[in-house]
Amino acid sequence: MVDAQRITPLTFTSPQNVQDALATMAEKGNALEKKLAKHHGGYMSRSKTLRQKISEAADFLARTRVDEEVKRVALGAEQVALGERLERLRGEVGLVSRLEREAQETYRETKMELDELRV
Repeated sequence: MVDAQRITPLTFTSPQNVQDALATMAEKGNALEKKLAKHHGGYMSRSKTLRQKISEAADFLARTRVDEEVKRVALGAEQVALGERLERLRGEVGLVSRLEREAQETYRETKMELDELRV
């Protein structure tokens, strides 16, 4: 922003003075324009970098959310499968226990018959 106190009225005594003043102002204007372009370019570069980082972070967050959801669903399915597996194993244990009792009973009866035959 141009400071109002910096602007001084120009007094020209000849056309050459006007030409010199315009050339000086043009040089200063060009220097300011280059400085502004440099700053603007830096801001644009920084903006591009930040935009890219934000995009990468958003992609990472989206992938993380998807991974979390997949793991949550897998955990739920595994818990259901564990319950079913546990029930199946309990049934197998019950069957084996029953067969063992029956075998023991059969053995006891056979042993008693054998003992009776020996007497």
